[in-house]
Amino acid sequence: MFHSNIKTLIILLSFFLFYCSKKPVYQGEERKPCDIHAKPSSFCILEAYGSVTLCSKCHPGDGPFDILSYKEVSARVVPGSPESSVLYRYLTKGGKMHAFGTEHFEKATYRWIKDGALP
Repeated sequence: MFHSNIKTLIILLSFFLFYCSKKPVYQGEERKPCDIHAKPSSFCILEAYGSVTLCSKCHPGDGPFDILSYKEVSARVVPGSPESSVLYRYLTKGGKMHAFGTEHFEKATYRWIKDGALP
């Protein structure tokens, strides 16, 4: 019984470590904490409000685009104009991805784009 529980625990921990090991948003740079209150906001605000948990299962890099890649995400926005940005329109009510997001993620995306879609 004891060995069975340990085996199960090891399997669960291995799965957790594998599942949670995502590539960093900033390739080649040391990861810095994200200040979600910074003005203007930066790309890390999307991750802080859920891009990894909400989007990366369908956009892991081998799908339509990699949600963790600034280059790929920023190609889908018009800096300063959320309403003109494909990414934001997909997230808002009536958009293709609206059902998969949250109000907080939508607002964070709006703010990031409005602030200039900075890295």
